Amino acid sequence: MEWEIWGLWEGCSELGLCVFLLLLYVGIYISIRRIFIKHICIPTINISLKKEKSHMKIRIVAIGKLKEKYLKDAINEYSKRLSRFVQLDIVELPDEKTPEKISFKEQQIVLKKEADKMSPKIPSNSTLILMDVQGKAMTSEDFAKTLENYTISGKSSFCIIIGGSLGIHDSLKQRADLLLSMSNMTFPHQLARVILLEQLYRAFKIMNNETYHK
Repeated sequence: MEWEIWGLWEGCSELGLCVFLLLLYVGIYISIRRIFIKHICIPTINISLKKEKSHMKIRIVAIGKLKEKYLKDAINEYSKRLSRFVQLDIVELPDEKTPEKISFKEQQIVLKKEADKMSPKIPSNSTLILMDVQGKAMTSEDFAKTLENYTISGKSSFCIIIGGSLGIHDSLKQRADLLLSMSNMTFPHQLARVILLEQLYRAFKIMNNETYHK
């Protein structure tokens, strides 16, 4: 049998030998590639996607605790939806009591007390975004692009501040990376948290080319 194979080998032309070796090489390459993709590439890709989902962190620090059940339900719903994309943490802090008729000086005292409560809750090295009526107004698409640009530049930790009914003290505004206006319209203060979470969820859907925002 060995002599027959050797005779067949000697009888092959140089062209036939080249074709034989080429087909042998292609067969080996395809086999190795299938093994590599099945056992090495796919698990690695899945792991990296899981890490990507949990890599970004957002903390929302808000003055005032929600009491209404329908608002709490909305917060829980959007927090659950956002868990696909980001590690979300919401910190609620008690607001300062303010009289109906309050002077500018008294307002500043209240704002400073609330700022002192919020400052320790801001994670170090986080991108600080303040919700402020005098901030920059954005469309949902612009907001999504802003968050995307931050992540592209290497930012992965964000802290979003929602002040009390009087606003936010200047000491925090000076630290902010972005002052963001929710709308030119006036909304109930306690509703701001729900609107922010909905816009965050909308932004992540836009960034992932999903259809929720349309």
